[in-house]
Amino acid sequence: MQKLQMYLKEATAAFLVSVLLFSCGQRQPENKIPANALVKVGSRYMMPEDFTHRLRFTPHQPLKGMTLPKKRELYLKPLIDEALFANAANSLNLDTNRVYRLKLREIEKDYVREQLYNKEIGDSAHITQNQLRTALFRSQHQLTLDYLPFETKEEAQYAEDLINSGEATFDEVVSILDTVSAKAPHIDVRWGQLIPSIEDTVYNLKQGETTGIIETPSGYLIMRLDTTKQVIPSAAKSPEELVGKVRQVMKDRQLDAASSEYIQNIMRNIDVKVNQDGVEVLEQYVKAHQPMPPSDSLQQTTSDDKEIRQLFGYSSQQLDKPLVNFGDHEWTIREFLEIVYARGVSLPDKTKPVPPWIKNTLGEMMRDEVLADEGFQQHLDTTATVRHQVNRWDNFYSSQLYADYLHQNFSNDSVYVAVVSRKLDSLSTLYPPQIDYKTLHQLPVDNTEMIAVKRGNPTRLAVPPYPNSFLQLELSKKDSLSTH
Repeated sequence: MQKLQMYLKEATAAFLVSVLLFSCGQRQPENKIPANALVKVGSRYMMPEDFTHRLRFTPHQPLKGMTLPKKRELYLKPLIDEALFANAANSLNLDTNRVYRLKLREIEKDYVREQLYNKEIGDSAHITQNQLRTALFRSQHQLTLDYLPFETKEEAQYAEDLINSGEATFDEVVSILDTVSAKAPHIDVRWGQLIPSIEDTVYNLKQGETTGIIETPSGYLIMRLDTTKQVIPSAAKSPEELVGKVRQVMKDRQLDAASSEYIQNIMRNIDVKVNQDGVEVLEQYVKAHQPMPPSDSLQQTTSDDKEIRQLFGYSSQQLDKPLVNFGDHEWTIREFLEIVYARGVSLPDKTKPVPPWIKNTLGEMMRDEVLADEGFQQHLDTTATVRHQVNRWDNFYSSQLYADYLHQNFSNDSVYVAVVSRKLDSLSTLYPPQIDYKTLHQLPVDNTEMIAVKRGNPTRLAVPPYPNSFLQLELSKKDSLSTH
């Protein structure tokens, strides 16, 4: 009996994982509608958290009066309309844009990686009383550090040799390096502002002592402790709160270190081969598509559907050049850019160099792909969470596709809006929404938790932050008549 139960469990897990995994050449399988869904519309559904997330990430109206049933029903309507259009898009098989499927795939991989981290490093934080005592002491002391900056390690080594041999003091090295100023620049440092290894070094200095050579992303430093000043941590209102905050920072640091070590161990076994010709073509493409730097206005630079369509309409065969091989994966330039757009990663604006962006982004993408593969191989059970998230975004993207399908036939926007209205009425008859009004009216909604999201800068894994443009017009008209 026990063997049978184990077999059934494994078979069920394998089936659920196979349902979640959708390849680039196939449509997403239909999801089973959960019994506790807030709304059911044809083959689509919405969970209670879909509604509350939509409220939290809606920037276009002040969200007051959410205790009113009619108000809640009003804000639920755009979600229902999305589901109606998603059903229509599904019946017409409109999902021909591979990026939409990749967007859903990236959401799935995010959750698989999160489960992988919880499984592999979730219990990696072990804080001893001595470590906590040391951290508490440091959190109440501010250091003033003089420093010598160097562009190359050879320059830093020369200065260190002068100081260690006694041929020159720290201040004399300052004069050698800078004939204009005889005083080294300094910086005030509090606990938690430096990486742990550098923090251990500077907090163990005695007054007047210098560090060895410290490597930073922008060069090299040699630092000297000038003064130590006792401070009262402003973030903590009580000793207990201070201990809790310090303990949390220490826990986060240990988890970060364990995560980094885990990733390095996995990547160590991955043979990576980068095609330099492909990198050069990619650099040319990115430079040609670099956006202007963001202004001081509310807008921020983001990848959008226009760029995605340009990518797929790009006639040059150069985008199909090989870019990188790692593990079982082989990415062309086009495949890499597809994932970039699918994840909502912005191209660097025209004030930023392209090569570092390519190097860092390519490294992050390969790392995340390898970790997702590891999670899938371990058959991590993220089915319910992933299914609901993918369904939420599939409703959104599929409705966008159907809206585009309608819009391309009507250049006149007023005619288009009228067609949309009639089409929604028709779809409501074909797929009558089933709403759990009791759950809707009893959902706890806390206005203080709502987040103002700037239009054009959505949070990638949140529910889409505002209704589609053709639905927003209808929502705004009705909402303007309601009580705030």
